[in-house]
Amino acid sequence: MDGKEKNWASQMWFVIRAIPTELNILSLIKGKSLTLNGNSMSLVDKFIQWFNRMIKEQYDVTIYLHGGRRFPNGRTHIMVQLKKIKKINNKYLSGTDINGQAYKFSSVEDFNYEVKKVY
Repeated sequence: MDGKEKNWASQMWFVIRAIPTELNILSLIKGKSLTLNGNSMSLVDKFIQWFNRMIKEQYDVTIYLHGGRRFPNGRTHIMVQLKKIKKINNKYLSGTDINGQAYKFSSVEDFNYEVKKVY
C-alpha cells in the first residue's frame, strides 16, 4: 500500500469504530441482518423504516368533550386522521385529512385533544 491508500484505510477504520456497537458495519456489508435493541432487521428494512419516518406525515388527533357533552355518534371522544395540522387549540382544529380533504372542528366551549404522530 502506498501512503494514500494507507491513510484512507486508517480513516475508514476510524469511521467504522466510531459507529455504535449495535450497528455492526461488517454484518451490514455482508448483507446479514443487524440487531438493534434486541430486534433483528435487515439493512433494507431499517432504511425503509427511517425513510418513512422522514417523509410520512400522519397524525391521529383525538378530541375529548367534557361536561357530559357527546358527539352525534354517542361518544365523548372522536379520532381524526390528519396528514397536515394547520391550527389546533382548545376551541379550534383545522387541517387536511388523509384523503386530502379540508377538515375543521370548532366549539364554543373548550375541549381537550391528544395528537399522536403515526410512523
